[in-house]
Amino acid sequence: MSAPIPDARSAEHWFQEAWDPEMSLGDWWQVLALSGWGFPTWPERWFGRGLDSQEARRVQAARASVGAVGPPSGIGVMMAGPAIIDHGTDEQCARFLPMMVNGQEVWCQLFSEPGAGSDLAGLQCRAERDGDEWLVNGQKVWTSGAQFAKWGILIARTRTDVPKHQGITYFVIDMDQPGIEVRPLREMTGGATFNEVFLSDARVPDENVIGDVDRGWSVAVTTLAHERNSLGASGMAGAAGGAIIGRNDLSRPAGKLSSGGGEMAGIAAAFGGGGDLIKSLPALADRANDRILVDKVMRVYSLMKIARFTSLRVQAAAAAGRGPGPEVSTGKLLASQLVAQLRDVGLEALGPQGQLMGDETLLGGLLQQLALFSPAIIDRRRIGSDPAQHYRRAGPWTTGRATPGQGRSVLRALGRDATMSAATIETIRIQTSDGLHVACDVLGRSGSRCPVIFLHGGGQTRHSWGSTASQVAVNGHPCWSVDLRGHGESDWAADGDYSTEAMVEDLGAILTQIGRPPVLVGASMGGLVGLMSEGKLRPGGLWGLVLVDVATQLEAEGVERIVSFMSGAPDGFETLEEAADAIASYRDRKRPPSREGLRKNLRQGHDGRWYWHWDPAFLSDKSRSGRRDPVALGDSARGLRVPTLLVRGRMSDMVSPESAEVFLQQCPHAEFRDIAGAGHMVVGDRNDVFAGAVLDFLDRLETGSAISE
Repeated sequence: MSAPIPDARSAEHWFQEAWDPEMSLGDWWQVLALSGWGFPTWPERWFGRGLDSQEARRVQAARASVGAVGPPSGIGVMMAGPAIIDHGTDEQCARFLPMMVNGQEVWCQLFSEPGAGSDLAGLQCRAERDGDEWLVNGQKVWTSGAQFAKWGILIARTRTDVPKHQGITYFVIDMDQPGIEVRPLREMTGGATFNEVFLSDARVPDENVIGDVDRGWSVAVTTLAHERNSLGASGMAGAAGGAIIGRNDLSRPAGKLSSGGGEMAGIAAAFGGGGDLIKSLPALADRANDRILVDKVMRVYSLMKIARFTSLRVQAAAAAGRGPGPEVSTGKLLASQLVAQLRDVGLEALGPQGQLMGDETLLGGLLQQLALFSPAIIDRRRIGSDPAQHYRRAGPWTTGRATPGQGRSVLRALGRDATMSAATIETIRIQTSDGLHVACDVLGRSGSRCPVIFLHGGGQTRHSWGSTASQVAVNGHPCWSVDLRGHGESDWAADGDYSTEAMVEDLGAILTQIGRPPVLVGASMGGLVGLMSEGKLRPGGLWGLVLVDVATQLEAEGVERIVSFMSGAPDGFETLEEAADAIASYRDRKRPPSREGLRKNLRQGHDGRWYWHWDPAFLSDKSRSGRRDPVALGDSARGLRVPTLLVRGRMSDMVSPESAEVFLQQCPHAEFRDIAGAGHMVVGDRNDVFAGAVLDFLDRLETGSAISE
């Protein structure tokens, strides 16, 4: 058995020192939030530790080993908090997160409408600007916990003259105001988990818009992705820390089991503790010698463990940069099967007591709650009204051509891992005109939409575009993600020719394989290859061009910083940890969370040391000269005739606002996107932060709204 990682040891030590079951729940959650161990995947500045999911699971295991109660659950921390961190401002994070992570404020989700459930983008709820506020009118339905909520995450239509996935804005709305009426939907449990919500001139200040006005769809589907990750079979136990729906008694001792949490409490308890509750059920029911019941219980317990191992396998594959299989899309379906089996086995174990409710029954009525509430989960998935499953069934890869924006809703509703699983990856090698072979990942070869080529930046490999290429392939685009010569698994040039001209020739060989004009998406060096290829390849060689953090005039200081980083460690690294430290030292970056993912950007020499996955000759002055000639690059920009998009990371030290403006003057028909929070990508980085801009451009290109000269 391997030794625990330092973060897990630190977490276990902290929980041992800090956990006090007699402390009030409110005080415990406050201490837990401030420690960062409650939400370890969140950024350090926002109540987290910046850990990856694998490390976070170890932290959760460390907490469980001590017996400490977990953090609050519910819409706030599962969905709203991550979405605000991803898309909101620092001021919004500072305003909304503190009372969320300590359990003092309950949140709800105002997405579904009577006519917009699975087709979420068909919503009719309207928001109209009124000075520095918005007036919201409409109806929402199936809103969990609205009667308890202080805040709601709301999507509403703010424009009607654009395609339905556009013109939607994402708000945080105060639920405690005269313009909001909550009507409970009474269930056979006797409770009212779900509600109808009527909004009549409800007010939202402009400062509560998350993301950009009219661009809230991307925030919404990011939220759905977080929901999906939270509600899979292996994630159902996440509610064990506190009520999923409803208010928590913050004054009670933290170590005292609460009977609150609404109808979901039984599910949370059944899934929590690694299956310990279900495993001990025969003994608790005084039927430990009932071999038939024990056999049924162990079948359920085994299925729970299989679900956990499947989740671990998927996450390990994603961390290593591999595309997992279809199991990643079945988590919620497996959860429904588990709920059904838990219900049946639980009622069988209870016998006649299963007809009774109340604290005096076995487990305080948790299994009865589970039985009564289970149809809300089981039947919902059986009839296909679950949004993520509906998107998958009605997605563009089964119906042909997708409508603009539809693809983005699908991929983010399913989440990154699901899109990778949906796109089959075939790795091929293509011979170039001078006899070298370049490696390509081909995804979605049979797709009916325009092909897309992804070229990485200097020092990266084709895996830097892996997730984005998978997302685009899921949308029906055949995708080719290429290792440029001298990089990754492509051949090294014996003559050391890594000029842009040589790479343009290689691109010509790839275009011959594709057979029809593609859109080229190039980061840094890959973008320069695309820029220089226009006019040098056969007419109609490209259908569109996306330049990612590269322009005709680059900031000299940033270029030298990159070159200095890439030329560092000529003798390699003794361990992957040393390589991760080198990346972290570049402009004080965060260390790569996955050593397996980093491995794809390194090669292990015969001496056992790790070297960057490129030919050192790539950095020679001869190879670099053509890539930094502003005159030649400017001439190429002025010669562009295809639709072009320039995407800049707002934190980039390579492309300044001034150099972007120069490019836009050279290529007047080009569009420009400035991505907040993004910088220049280096080895070990994924380029996924730019995926939204790429997908939007592809959608508009096919509808004719992208501009060409």
